[in-house]
Amino acid sequence: MSGIYMDKNGNFKVQLNVAAQINLEKLPKQWEPVRNIYLTLVFKFKLSMNEKDPSDKLLMINPKNIELSEMKIMNDKEEMSMEQMMIQSMVNIQFEQLKKMFKEIPGRMNTILKLMPKEFACLGFKVTDLDLAFKKSQMLLSFYHQPVETGPASLCEAFME
Repeated sequence: MSGIYMDKNGNFKVQLNVAAQINLEKLPKQWEPVRNIYLTLVFKFKLSMNEKDPSDKLLMINPKNIELSEMKIMNDKEEMSMEQMMIQSMVNIQFEQLKKMFKEIPGRMNTILKLMPKEFACLGFKVTDLDLAFKKSQMLLSFYHQPVETGPASLCEAFME
């Protein structure tokens, strides 16, 4: 099943299942399926919060792994095992090269806070801080806010509609 899985330490596993079909045009506008492909892509990363400086918190995304974990290639009802192994090996070799380029990606909370929608003022508050914590198998994302006067009438009327 496709999905996002998380553990108590902030390690994420994103699994994407894809089905595709390769068609061949034998005559104009007459297509014939030649291969059905089913594959599972897995991407793993760690998400953490660096709070050394509370006024300038960093959200860290650390990519760990990417792989084509499963692949099935079917020609009608026949499984094409040699094609599967060759393509899966080739893709995973390329992913190994990609993994060498993985670096930790920092995101400043101040930048994220600046991206918060201005329409929140129409609801009477402004987001002032964000916090991220992992407890058991849950991620706790906290938004801290302060009351503000209602935003500009032109913005709020359109937003409320």
